[in-house]
Amino acid sequence: MATKKKMRDQRALHEETMIVFLKLIVSTKRKLSLRDFTEKIQIKYPTSRPLRIQNTINHLQKDTYIRLERNIYPRLTKKGEAYLESVAQKQKTHWDKRFRIILFDSIQTTSNNGEYIRAKIKEYGFIQLVRGAWVYPYACDAFVTLLDLEYKLEGTLICLITQDTDNMASIRKHFRLR
Repeated sequence: MATKKKMRDQRALHEETMIVFLKLIVSTKRKLSLRDFTEKIQIKYPTSRPLRIQNTINHLQKDTYIRLERNIYPRLTKKGEAYLESVAQKQKTHWDKRFRIILFDSIQTTSNNGEYIRAKIKEYGFIQLVRGAWVYPYACDAFVTLLDLEYKLEGTLICLITQDTDNMASIRKHFRLR
């Protein structure tokens, strides 16, 4: 039984690494090499081994989710875009009766970055509770990880997960839940 749980945990970690890697490819504005992507993932997940990341990249390439330009620069394929879309739809279809609240301190970032990050948060579907606090009902771990990786927001971006309560009725109504 313990080996089955360990296998399931490894598979979940592999899939999460795949999603983070694919979203990182989509969000980068300039070409990054595989080494740069590996370093960014290792910064966020210090316990991840380079071999596991390399296996994930090989898996993505074998399943044609990505292709390599000049054997260095990963690019997303149509199949990879479809996979990311299906993951996003799957995350948005199941509500686990919890809300994700992002606390974002824009004082620590430059004003242009702060505006861009707020635009990204709105685009993803979060609604603003108060200044600096955004709420979303579905799992968004990969999105938060991506923001953290891309903008190096250590300490300025905090994600809280809270249970649904009666005073969250207006938020449930906004997202058409229940």
